[in-house]
Amino acid sequence: MKKILLAAMLILSPSAVLAEEEDHPFWDQANTRLLLLNVAAQSLDAYSTQRALRHDNTKEFNPLARPFAERGWKGQVAYSYGIGVGGTLAVSYLFHRMGQHKRERITPLIVATPTALIGGLNFRF
Repeated sequence: MKKILLAAMLILSPSAVLAEEEDHPFWDQANTRLLLLNVAAQSLDAYSTQRALRHDNTKEFNPLARPFAERGWKGQVAYSYGIGVGGTLAVSYLFHRMGQHKRERITPLIVATPTALIGGLNFRF
């Protein structure tokens, strides 16, 4: 799974994705790929967090995610997909509406990259 995410991030290099466009639909191919990358990163992080909490008797270090993650899968899904995916989608769409297309495209990368890295690091525990 970690190799798949790394390959996806390399394929979606910022230079190819961040090309400035004047008008484009929000759900174009580049945005769809970037947002799916974020969904994959959130899924990896959710799975690895719940695995670590269940098997290794650790705790969630992110103070914003802790109340959700400690409630099990229901809370984890609410945080990862409600805030991690939904929040990213909302911010990206707001940038699109404002005509800030580079920011629209970089937002999912800013969220997905550290999320995937932390999700991968959770497997070491």
